Parts: sequence; structure tokens; C-alpha cells
Amino acid sequence: MKYTLYLTGLFVGLGLLLPATGMAQGDPVDSRHSIGIGGHYLLTVGDIEKDDDFDEDAIGWLVSYQFALDDLLTLEANLEFDLDYGGSDETFYLPQAYVLFGDWIYVGAGIGFGYIDSEWLDDPVYMFRGGLDIPLGDTLHVDINANYRFMSSSVFDEIDEEDSDAITFGAVLRLDL
Repeated sequence: MKYTLYLTGLFVGLGLLLPATGMAQGDPVDSRHSIGIGGHYLLTVGDIEKDDDFDEDAIGWLVSYQFALDDLLTLEANLEFDLDYGGSDETFYLPQAYVLFGDWIYVGAGIGFGYIDSEWLDDPVYMFRGGLDIPLGDTLHVDINANYRFMSSSVFDEIDEEDSDAITFGAVLRLDL
């Protein structure tokens, strides 16, 4: 848990310090803020998929905020929610943060903290992402991405610490502010 807090602090610190550093040096910072909404298809690929009581695929939704520091570095914060995660009739919330590298083709890594059935997951969720950010005009673009997630499902009583790693394929419609 201690390392998770350090990583979260790093994301927040980068988001606050990097733009301020560029402005202090007198250089104009080519930054961009955007908000978005989207969805994804989640497919569980870990050992949990063998459990008959667990539904290994789901449709999830998210709201997103991005702060592009320049053409190559973007910080992103999302709140994802899956309304019927694993067939449990419970909503799974996953606040998450990413550091993304690239422009219209990008890669990145992130961390999140899952919450379901009034409990936080014991371990953080680590994520890798690759995607395409396709402009649809001056202020509108679509982000098509694939993610690999490393996560544990210890919050479910009927499943003993099984691996619930997942792949997601999603799209987010973003509006530049």
C-alpha cells in the first residue's frame, strides 16, 4: 500500500509541477485539457475465467479527464464503472490514473484502486495501454485503446485470491476545453 501511495503522489506531482516548470522558464507550455466519456469491453484472461459463477466478460463505462503537457506526454484520470461486474449484480468502480507517451499513436501505464460491494480491493490494479487518438475536428477526437490489467479479485467471497487479469478494448469521445 505504501508504494501505491508513492505512485499516486508521483502522478499528482507530475501534473502540478511539469506545467509550472515550463512557465517559470518563460517557455510557452503547449498544453491541452480535455474531458471525455466512453465505454469498453472487458475480457477476463486470468484463472478466474474457469469459475462457473464468474462472468468473464463485461461492458463498462467511464468518464475521463486528460491534461496533455505537450505533443508527447499526457496525464489522464478516469473513473470507470462496470454495472454488473463478473455477474455479481454489484457495480465495480475503478478510479485510475495514467501517464501516456505519444501523440496520435500512444502507449502508457497506469494504476487504479478497485471498489466493489462496499470494499476496496486489497491490491492496486496496474495497467498498460496502447491506443490511437484520432482527431475528428479542431476540438473533438476519439481515443481507441486496448489495455492489459493486472488485478486480484480477493473481494469476492466465493473466489479465493484468484487472478482476474483482464484485457479491455475501448473508445472514448473527447472534447478539448
